[in-house]
Amino acid sequence: MKETFKRLPEDKQEFILGAFLAEFAKNDYENASISAVVKSLGIAKGSIYQYFGSKMELYKGLIEVCTAEKMKYVEGVNQDDFWDFWDYYRELYVQGFKFDLERPQHSQFLFRVSQDRSNPIMEEMQKENYLKSLLYFNELVEKQMESGTISKDYDPQFVAQTIISQANGLREYLLYIIEMDAQGSIEENNTVFAQEQDRILKYVDQSIGFMKKAFG
Repeated sequence: MKETFKRLPEDKQEFILGAFLAEFAKNDYENASISAVVKSLGIAKGSIYQYFGSKMELYKGLIEVCTAEKMKYVEGVNQDDFWDFWDYYRELYVQGFKFDLERPQHSQFLFRVSQDRSNPIMEEMQKENYLKSLLYFNELVEKQMESGTISKDYDPQFVAQTIISQANGLREYLLYIIEMDAQGSIEENNTVFAQEQDRILKYVDQSIGFMKKAFG
C-alpha cells in the first residue's frame, strides 16, 4: 500500500479496507469490482489507484493486513505456558476461532483467498505459506524432541509435515465431507468457522489423538 493511503486518518483507512474486504470475500479475484466499491464509498476511482497502485497491489495489501492481524492471535499464545505440546497446538485452533469472531471480515477474506481458483498468486502464496509453516513446526518439534514430548525416532521435518497435512486434511474433511457451508456463512456476513467451534474441536481432538499415538 502506498504512503498516500498510510497518511489517511486511521478511521478512513479502516472504512476503505472494510469495503474492499467485503467485496473480495464475496467475489473471486476476477469478479471483484473496484468500481462497485468506489461507488459505494462515494470516492473517485482515481484515488484508489493513488492509494494502492493496481487491483493486484490492493489484493496483496489486503492479504498482508489480514495475515498480520491473524498472526497477533497466534503469537499471543506462549508455547512455554503449556506443559503438553499438543495442548498448545489445540490452543492455536481456539485462537483461530477467536480471530474469526473478533475480526470476521478479515477471516472471511482470508478464507475466500484460500479457496479462490482465479487467484493469480495462489500457487506462489500456497508455497510461501507451506514453507513458513514447515519451518515453524519443525522448530517446535525439535524443541519437543529435546524435552521428550515427541519421540526422537522420527525426523522432525517429517513430524512437522504430518502436522501440516493433518491440518489441511481436517479442513478438507470439514468442507467436503461434513459439507460445512463456509461460503454461505460469508454471504450471510457470519463468521466462517466459529459457529461450528465445538464440532470442529471434536475432530481436532481426534487428529491430535492420532498424532500423539504416532509420535509420542
